[in-house]
Amino acid sequence: MKRTKRILNFHEDATHAILSKVASQNGARVFVKTRVADVLEIKNSGLSNVEYSYALKSHFDFVVADSNHEALFAVEFDGPHHQEDDKAAANDTQKDNICRCLQFPILRANADFLTKKIRQSNILSWLVELWFIEREFIQAQEAGEVPFDEPFIYFSILAKTGDSEITMPYDLSLPLRLLMKDAHKQRLIKDSCPSVHSTEDKDKFVNAIALLRIDTSKVIVGKARCRSYQFSPVSARELSEELAIIDLGEKLKAYLNKQFSPWSIEQAQQEIKNLEEIAKQNNSFVYQSGIDW
Repeated sequence: MKRTKRILNFHEDATHAILSKVASQNGARVFVKTRVADVLEIKNSGLSNVEYSYALKSHFDFVVADSNHEALFAVEFDGPHHQEDDKAAANDTQKDNICRCLQFPILRANADFLTKKIRQSNILSWLVELWFIEREFIQAQEAGEVPFDEPFIYFSILAKTGDSEITMPYDLSLPLRLLMKDAHKQRLIKDSCPSVHSTEDKDKFVNAIALLRIDTSKVIVGKARCRSYQFSPVSARELSEELAIIDLGEKLKAYLNKQFSPWSIEQAQQEIKNLEEIAKQNNSFVYQSGIDW
């Protein structure tokens, strides 16, 4: 009787492939199913007894380490059961608390991070590439090559390939924001940029909406929802807002091709109220940026 099991399931295998590609480009390696206590020094760390015990028994799905085998960050693939199963959710919270206490970056990915293609990339590659770029930026600051008061702004990164023009490859929603400006210039829509609202719910998911007025009575609404994580340089809120703008931009393209019907202004206002209610239930508030209406 066969007694072996697959170490990685389908989505974990896809996650490993993406991580391995980006890691190898940055002189790093990916380790799978590594025990938390073998990655982090948990002795005299301030962890509770429950957290200490959990660190001894649990593992990270993936750990990315440098050439000296020093752990850099962890990546967890969260399938649907992480929301549906109370025990899985509780375990995730414990792992997040351990990483927060020990200041260890942990990224929580789902299937969309692997499959959603944006500007010739996927979300997981985009986030991990930016992590390594930010690390180089910090190292340059420590070497005195970049002023310490210079912030790292991921969407302002410039790139040039051969003789092609300089672009901003890490600004995911840029092409669609330019579409909005162009449509506004042609007087096809009322707003030149969206109004963006976001908040975190009690289940630690960031909910975001992006609204664009076609005229005084019609609105296109983009939506996104992303699980909170502890991973720089792009926060879960920033990612959710980016994805909401992208969802809005794709709907705008469909609208301009007469393939999408916008919502009423009342429906859009109700979406804002729904976010405010989510924030109220979580004793939080709604972030707002862009056009205020």
